[in-house]
Amino acid sequence: MGMIEVAHTSKYGKITYEANNAGIVLLDYMKNILDKLVTWEKKLRKMRAELDIKRDELEDLYGYNEVFDKKTYISI
Repeated sequence: MGMIEVAHTSKYGKITYEANNAGIVLLDYMKNILDKLVTWEKKLRKMRAELDIKRDELEDLYGYNEVFDKKTYISI
């Protein structure tokens, strides 16, 4: 993408890289992370609905309460 380039190569082969614009690199990195999180939205919504609907059936299972308590993070 041309954001990181070779700045210097020593006579021993050590390569030093530099970013053209650190802010743009950081924004691009953050965009990639957000894109990956958004791909989980449908799965997380389905999980939350199932936890809510099947609470009576699932709440006695080991770990259910911990997962159910974390469902607030799934309030997309």
